[in-house]
Amino acid sequence: MVARVLLVVCIVAGLLSMVLPMLAVPALVGTFIAGVAVGAGDKRFVVGAVVGAVASFVGLGRFVVQEAAPGIVEAGQNAQARSAMYKLREIRLAQDGLRKTAAWDVDGDGIGSAGSLLELTAARPLRGKVSLPFPALPKRWQEVAKVVDVDGQALEVACFEGYCFTIYVPDDDELAERRYVAYAWPEADNAVGRPKEPLTTRAGDPRDVLRGQVLFLDEHERILESGNQQGYFGLTKVPAFDAALPTSSSWEVPLGFMGGRGADGGTWRAWKGKRPLPSLAGDH
Repeated sequence: MVARVLLVVCIVAGLLSMVLPMLAVPALVGTFIAGVAVGAGDKRFVVGAVVGAVASFVGLGRFVVQEAAPGIVEAGQNAQARSAMYKLREIRLAQDGLRKTAAWDVDGDGIGSAGSLLELTAARPLRGKVSLPFPALPKRWQEVAKVVDVDGQALEVACFEGYCFTIYVPDDDELAERRYVAYAWPEADNAVGRPKEPLTTRAGDPRDVLRGQVLFLDEHERILESGNQQGYFGLTKVPAFDAALPTSSSWEVPLGFMGGRGADGGTWRAWKGKRPLPSLAGDH
């Protein structure tokens, strides 16, 4: 008697799963277990079990298409964006190395200027004059770093593992001792469920999701992220150097800057409320 009641409940759940796909898995499992317990003695229950199982399979298919597959894709995109975050920190460590070793030090003050992407990979001499004895960035950067034409200007970009990266360095070598910015943005414009606004607004925020966002980092490891409604992706649309900065075409950044409306019109916020480092590597 109990098995028959359970079978009826599972059949109903299977039929409902065609509308509510989340019911498909428990309905299918329950129908199988209850069907075995009831046996083939009553043809009405056998037919009902078959109908319930078929309906559960339909619901399961909808669940995979609507819930499971997008969830897997979103998880993959989250992983890509987090990997991009770590790669931006690789850039910061490489720049710190140039600064501390004074690899390019025009004014002789013992503090080196920042390097471009190809300079950090040792694929190009610093300012065309001084070659690094070894790459400041790992070999995988050197393999993908190249010069591309973006709006008529030569820009060094590296695209791999789902994200593209670039570094902007001031033309003035003395300013470059204290300033540079780097960006990471999706290689493809196919993010599922891309947020309209930044999500990682403070430490411990349950909405701590990185998915299709564009990321910013500077010499103080100030990390900002934007929901990327600006539409940055691949080489089709690349962030300008001042995209996340509060003042267009200016390297000046106010003390305590933690994001806001960027020069590109997008909203930029500190990733998980992260505050910038108080000093730079190699400061005396």
